[in-house]
Amino acid sequence: DEPAKMFGYYLFEVSSWSMYDEESSDSLSKGDLIFVKERKEKDYEVGMVVTYATDSTKPTTHKIIEVNGEMITTQGINKEGNTSPDTPFHVDNIIGEVKGVWRNYSGFMEFILSPLGIIIILGGGFLVIEGLSLLHKKVYKKEEQEN
Repeated sequence: DEPAKMFGYYLFEVSSWSMYDEESSDSLSKGDLIFVKERKEKDYEVGMVVTYATDSTKPTTHKIIEVNGEMITTQGINKEGNTSPDTPFHVDNIIGEVKGVWRNYSGFMEFILSPLGIIIILGGGFLVIEGLSLLHKKVYKKEEQEN
């Protein structure tokens, strides 16, 4: 299965707390949406946060802790839950590097799909349409007055 891709970025929802560390700028929370960019060069370095998938794993996002030729070792940054490195894998298993994060994406989606969220979206859409309609009427009236 090919992951979702939009404007050249793969999109993944973070499904665990393995990358959570409130003291780290690389911290990811469960429910965040990450934007992963494929790299043309395979020059990955220690410290990069990457998403990879092997034959035996679903996509995983962790920080590179070791590069040994074409073999990469990663580990989550959550000090409580990730005390040992992941099994090393070949660089070709990397989907890409994490380039952006939409914090609390799952909370936003939960709100949008709630009854209140639906009411707000529909109400906002109605107001935009009505506003455009009023603007069109004023412009049309002004053009008629000038003629």
